Amino acid sequence: MAEAGLAGHEGKVFAANALAHLLVIGASYTVWRWRRPATSEMAVAAATPAEPLDFRQRLPFVVIAAWALGAVILRLPGGLSALAAVVVLLVCHAAAGPRKRVSLRGSTQWVPRSRR
Repeated sequence: MAEAGLAGHEGKVFAANALAHLLVIGASYTVWRWRRPATSEMAVAAATPAEPLDFRQRLPFVVIAAWALGAVILRLPGGLSALAAVVVLLVCHAAAGPRKRVSLRGSTQWVPRSRR
């Protein structure tokens, strides 16, 4: 950067990025607060309580957290450890969700070849 004549601009670039992030956060929070009263209290009261997650739904959270902590704290290689995490999820069938199996058969619509 110094050879290109851009030395000493790190602080300005950091400040510009931080300001841009703060502006976007402030705008989205303002829109969220403005839209929040639009929901009626009756709709909130009529909402059913969420069911607790079972093991197959909690497993992806645990595996992803273990992968992230392993990559950051233990300095494991990111790609290889991510592959190991995906293999664990696929072996446990946790990626498909609880009691639901993914079938690829019949999910693709075949387009006939055009006539030559």
